Amino acid sequence: MTKKIDFYNNEIYPFTLCVCKGCTAKDLNKLFTYTNGSTFEEADFDQTPIFTAQCISLKDKKYVIAVIKCYKDKALTKQEDLIEDVLHETFHVLFHAFDQIGADLNSYNQEPAAYLQQWIGKCIYKTLK
Repeated sequence: MTKKIDFYNNEIYPFTLCVCKGCTAKDLNKLFTYTNGSTFEEADFDQTPIFTAQCISLKDKKYVIAVIKCYKDKALTKQEDLIEDVLHETFHVLFHAFDQIGADLNSYNQEPAAYLQQWIGKCIYKTLK
C-alpha cells in the first residue's frame, strides 16, 4: 500500500480532517498526538484495519480528526470494501465534529449534518481510492 497523507479544511467547522493511508505509528507521531497527549503505538494498528482518532497537530496545536487506514491492511480490492470503510469512518468523524462545536447530532440538525457528512465522505474517498 502506498503511503498517502492528505489534509482537508472546510470553511465552516473548526477542525482539520486528515486522511492517512499506509502510515505507521512513527509517521503519525511526527504529525500528531492524541488529544490526551499520548502518542500512537504500533499496537493501535493491531485492533482494526481503519480507525478515526481525535488529535492535536504538533505543528500548530490545532484540533485534527484523523482517519487512518493501517499500513498492515491490504489494499482495498473491492469497491464495496472502500464504500464500507468510507461510510463507517464518515460517521465517526461527523460525531467528533459535532462534539467539537457543542452541537447535538439529532433530527433537528439533519441538513447541516448531511452536508458535513457529504464533505467528509468525499475527502476520505479521495485519499483511500
